[in-house]
Order: sequence, then structure tokens, then C-alpha cells
Amino acid sequence: MHFYSPKGYDYLRSSVNKLLPHPSMLRGIAATINYEPGIFREAFQTVEDFAKNAFSQGKKLYFNLCLDEMLIRKHVSWNSSTQKFEDLIDVGRPTEGQDNEEQAANALVFMLVCINGYFKIPIAYYLINALNGDQKSSLVLEILDECYVHTVDVRNLTFDGASSNMNTVEKLCASIYGNTSTAYFDSEISGKRVYTSLDACHMVKLVGNALLSRSIVDGDGQTISWDFMKKLVKV
Repeated sequence: MHFYSPKGYDYLRSSVNKLLPHPSMLRGIAATINYEPGIFREAFQTVEDFAKNAFSQGKKLYFNLCLDEMLIRKHVSWNSSTQKFEDLIDVGRPTEGQDNEEQAANALVFMLVCINGYFKIPIAYYLINALNGDQKSSLVLEILDECYVHTVDVRNLTFDGASSNMNTVEKLCASIYGNTSTAYFDSEISGKRVYTSLDACHMVKLVGNALLSRSIVDGDGQTISWDFMKKLVKV
């Protein structure tokens, strides 16, 4: 609750005669959690416990692995606790024994979303500038291996329409173009089929942007205009 509303937490804490932990104690607890770029082991343990609890009640959970890049502000800061600079390019592993001094421009975030339940949690992030299909596919396989270790059954991979994501799918030996029956790959470690899909909401937004900014015609040479959409709403 303190994460969503510090004032609300303070009010609740005062109404129960301050029986709840002080905010400084909460910050101290949060500081013990590993938040550095890479895979969150604590998050995977939480998902594993959640899945095992559901299985004990007779329900098998399936998960969707989502990935997306987010633009971040270029800024380098010194962390006195870890004695190193932060917000540099970091993919969660050392690079040839040397520190990377290049600033990161994006954060590549991976999230697990339960398909047949109400549960989602970020499980990894990487500070990057740009990754090609080979590099992204390597990270996807690394996370799928971690999912297998923690008995997390991932059956789908969701992403937006960025060209690097499309290349990632091809490197994973899947094809998202044309026939959807080929839009999957087999996980080497689990042997299970993992389907790939574009983020529907993002693709709808791209279609809207294309209609607004481009002149699009159909097979008969007739214009597909955004004005038609606006008139349809008024009907």
C-alpha cells in the first residue's frame, strides 16, 4: 500500500495506533532485494510458490512471457552501497571482464502474466541501447531456462512489432508472418511448444497511426481514410 499511496499508508498506520511498520523500515526491507539488471531470482521464487499453491488446489497455471523496451533518461549516478556507477549498459553479466562505460538509453523488461489466473510480475530487465535478434533471442532462451528451473510453464511469447522483435522470432525458428500455424518454437530445455504473438493493443495503435499519417488504399484502389472511422463513431 505504501508503494501506491504513501499518504494512504500513513493514514492507515495512524488509525491502527502505529501497529504497521514505519516507512523507513519498509525502505530497509526493500533495499535487501536485488534490483540490479538481470533476472530477479526473488520474483521467480514468488511465481514458483504461487504456481505450486495453485497446483495443490488442483489448478495448473500457464504463463505468457511479455517483453518490451522502454525509453529511459540518460543519466549516470554513483551508488555508494555497491560502489559502482548505475544506468550504464548492463545485461546482467560481465562483458569480457571490463566495465561498460556507455550510457543506456532503453530498458528491456520481461514480465510473466498468468494466462488462466490473475497474476503478473516483472522477472527481469536489462539496460541497453539496442539489441539485434541474436542477442534478444539469447536473453529469451535464458529466461525460459530459468522458468523451467522454477517449474513455470510458459506457453506464449508476446511483443510489439519492432523489427528487432521480428528478427528475434526468426532466430527462435518461428514465423509470425502468414500462416499462424508456424508461429511457435519448441523450447529445447522443456520440450514444450511456445507460441509467439504480437501485442494486440500496440498493433491497433500502430494501425491508427498509419491511417492518420499515411494514404492507404485497398485492393480496388479506394482510399482507406481515418475520416471514415470518425464518421462511423457518429452513426
